[in-house]
Amino acid sequence: MGNDKDMTLELVELPTTVGGKWETVLNAITTVNGKRAVQDESGTYVLSAPQAVSVIEPPVTPPPVSIPITVTPNVGALALTGFAPTIGLPRTVRPGLGGLVLTGFAPTVSTTAAVVAWNEPIGMATIDTRPFTTLAENASPHVPAWDTVGGVSILSDATAPQSPPNVMRVTYPAGFGSGSAPGSAGTDWSAQNLGIRVLYIRYASRISANWQIEDSGFTKQMYAWCNGSPDFFMACHGTPGTSGAITPYSMLQAIQVFPLEGGNPQGNWAPNLVPSTQIVRGQWHTIEYVLTGNTAGTVNGALDMYVDGIHCTSVTGIQWTTPQTNWMLFQFEPVWGGTGPTPVAVEQYLDYDYVYLSGKS
Repeated sequence: MGNDKDMTLELVELPTTVGGKWETVLNAITTVNGKRAVQDESGTYVLSAPQAVSVIEPPVTPPPVSIPITVTPNVGALALTGFAPTIGLPRTVRPGLGGLVLTGFAPTVSTTAAVVAWNEPIGMATIDTRPFTTLAENASPHVPAWDTVGGVSILSDATAPQSPPNVMRVTYPAGFGSGSAPGSAGTDWSAQNLGIRVLYIRYASRISANWQIEDSGFTKQMYAWCNGSPDFFMACHGTPGTSGAITPYSMLQAIQVFPLEGGNPQGNWAPNLVPSTQIVRGQWHTIEYVLTGNTAGTVNGALDMYVDGIHCTSVTGIQWTTPQTNWMLFQFEPVWGGTGPTPVAVEQYLDYDYVYLSGKS
């Protein structure tokens, strides 16, 4: 193959891929009398004239980037945060293994949020929703009709977590006494004969940063009625005369069999799964309830509460009613305390954002 003394060795850079990235490595190429010798599969060196070689590196495809997104129920749809529509592509959202599959969306550059999943049981049918766009919203002839009365107003708040920008505000003026609510909003679907044994409730609420705790320690936020009786309400509890922690309570009244706590019947239930759960003044919180009625003559009712998606309270062994439980009415009636003598010192408020009600038999 020629004279060995004319054989030289040169080093050239050739592109290659290492770990998915384009890099260069040094390869040894033998040249004989100025010609490049390339060894073929049989081990024979084939001589060829040297020629310039230009290497065009292919475009680098970046690895998939994991970007946190928010997927939250919105009015009539899913709200996607962290993704922007791709022009010219159909947009779909469907279930996939381990999450949602998004088609026609591209991730935005920077997003920090968590996935929020609500806790509505399967098989539920919507009873009604209300985003609080106006005070007259969902009034008759809407079915089921809402009654909205008293010292309530609609205002704009872009921070509303469920259906911004509008929320409903209940105002407690200075001098307001205990034992009643300044205003209320509620709906009664009993005429529709829906036969709701399992009721799901979701809404967001916020108490003002200067919230004053009434002498009894309790302020109610909402009621749920079954078989013609207000057997359940949610209340906030704290120590009167302080700016201390406020705890969400699940309250039972006028029911047939109270659940047991430590062997004793108990109607006032603080969070028993996450005892540290609090309602923070000046902050929005999303409240969810699953109220499970009993079948006729059976102690098999239950309640489950979630605050900001966290399952904080679970109570079983309830008999709400003698016949099968039939939930029929929901009402925001934020009664401030009981019969304490101390009035509201400085105007305060309670805000509501978007209520969603569903149920099944």
